[in-house]
Amino acid sequence: MKKILITMIIAMALMPFTAAAIAPSYNYIDWNHQNGATFTSEMLDCSGYNAENPDTGWLHWVLLHSGSVTGAEIKVGDGEWIYMDSQQGTNIDFYTEPYYTEDELKSMTVTVRYTGTLDGNGFITLSHYCPGENTEVPEFPTIAVPIAAIIGIAFLMQRRKE
Repeated sequence: MKKILITMIIAMALMPFTAAAIAPSYNYIDWNHQNGATFTSEMLDCSGYNAENPDTGWLHWVLLHSGSVTGAEIKVGDGEWIYMDSQQGTNIDFYTEPYYTEDELKSMTVTVRYTGTLDGNGFITLSHYCPGENTEVPEFPTIAVPIAAIIGIAFLMQRRKE
């Protein structure tokens, strides 16, 4: 009986160490605030991703030269860790919501944590962005008044010619 009790105490004492051995060992890489930091019209692309809330927009990040990375997550600012969206060759895609402007991103840290090994020149870049959809429908007078004014001016111009 004593042997069983001692074995159980030892096993319970060793449990925290086995849990630590099972937890993944992460590596980290931060965005350098240069790659993709200047938003261009070529980067504006609201296709190819179905955002949970299209009104808030999104950012498309890519971890380039990911080497033998087997899993990765990204965190923008104080947000949550978001698991990679897809892996194409040695590039890993992430989509984060909401959209942030260039100025907002300047003061934010963007970090990727990953398991595995990057190629020697692996880095994060901002590939595309979508500022969100403006789904507001203008009120009737906003459209009708200018159209009525144009028709009225055209009518007056026509009467003066006669």
